[in-house]
Amino acid sequence: MRPRWKTFFALATLAAFASLSSVPLEIAALSEVQSHVPWWAPVIAFAFGFVPSVIAVALGIGTLPATNFDLPIIKRLVDRQPVTGVAMRSILIRSVLFAVAGFVLVRVFSVWIEPLLVPTLAETARDQSRDTNTFSSLQLTLLSFAAGVREELVFRFGLMTLFTWIGIKLFAIPKANSLLIWTANLCAVIPFALVHSINAIGLGIPVTPGLIAVILLSNGAVGLLFGWLYARYGLVAAMTAHTVYDFIQFVIWPGLAESAL
Repeated sequence: MRPRWKTFFALATLAAFASLSSVPLEIAALSEVQSHVPWWAPVIAFAFGFVPSVIAVALGIGTLPATNFDLPIIKRLVDRQPVTGVAMRSILIRSVLFAVAGFVLVRVFSVWIEPLLVPTLAETARDQSRDTNTFSSLQLTLLSFAAGVREELVFRFGLMTLFTWIGIKLFAIPKANSLLIWTANLCAVIPFALVHSINAIGLGIPVTPGLIAVILLSNGAVGLLFGWLYARYGLVAAMTAHTVYDFIQFVIWPGLAESAL
């Protein structure tokens, strides 16, 4: 039996790399609002992402054995087995395709629903796009990787696994069925979507019921997609899709919009 501490160490190491990846952009953003950045700012920025991720890893490691969830790629890495097989490539390719499809659907949804619920959001989005252009493509790529890894550790591997485990214990069933998995997925998506409302507050967008509805629907939809990928193909599939989705959102889409002007 594979020692749990090896899986914990592997995921904690991944969380550390992800947390380090977001530090350059966070410090660059801080330097734009204050002239002097204290020496301890990178440490705080790293800890802010790393600590919740490691707590989530511990939760996931403790509750995973009772669920139907698996970590096929992580297991291969821990066991020092190749991850270049057809099955592994299939998982990654599907994750990328689902991320692209999810982004297209969310953009179509946004064009239709945002003007109805939050008329001022389009103008704010243009301002945000101009602000994003102050960061390099490398910084935004690293941010995409950081968000894809840390948020999947927290909301899917940590919370979704925990909620599934609670359901198994609560209803005294031998393993999770589809209804329980989707219920756990939805329960994990709600805080995932609400956390993204912090971005709106940071941008100075007035928090209205319409804005909350847009955030819940758009982020909730992709969150459910990531949760399904986690349950179906494993954690790396969800991380890959999330990273690709954010890369399209932060790097590719603004680049296409700028070139069209």
